[in-house]
This record gives sequence, C-alpha cells and structure tokens, in this order.
Amino acid sequence: MVDVEETCFSTMITVPAGSFEMGDSVSNCTQASRIVELTGDCQIGRTEVTNLEFLAALRLAYEMGWVTANSGAVLDHLDGSDKIILD
Repeated sequence: MVDVEETCFSTMITVPAGSFEMGDSVSNCTQASRIVELTGDCQIGRTEVTNLEFLAALRLAYEMGWVTANSGAVLDHLDGSDKIILD
C-alpha cells in the first residue's frame, strides 16, 4: 500500500503567484499555448504522480468523504457540488 502522506505531500514545491505560459503549439495537445495567471502561490508535486499514487490519494479522498463513486464516475463532495471529477 502506498503511504499517501509521504508520497504525495512530502515532495511538494511552491509555484509563486504570477503569470506563465502553459502548453505549446508543438505538442499534441487540445489547446494552444496560453497565458495563465496564478493569483496566489500554489503547491505542486515535484514529480509526476503514478497510477498507484493516484489510486491511493483517491482512496483516501473516498474514505474521508471528500468524494463518492458510482459505476461510471467519481464525484466531488468537498464543497457539496456533486461535480464529476473523473469518469
């Protein structure tokens, strides 16, 4: 079993507030590059998240009641919106 606390939160870095260019016009992306504005500092993982790490985090969110799941989707319950966040 993956330790979510150690794996997901111990290697976080701060991305400072400000503007940056996201994406590019070369990769096979659905959107062209664009300017993104972060209005506040943001924490992000230093490395990519593996499928196993994502599953562990999703399990934690489910156990904490932050999300629910049905046969076709995972729903956000953190703010009471029932928004589909994974299908």
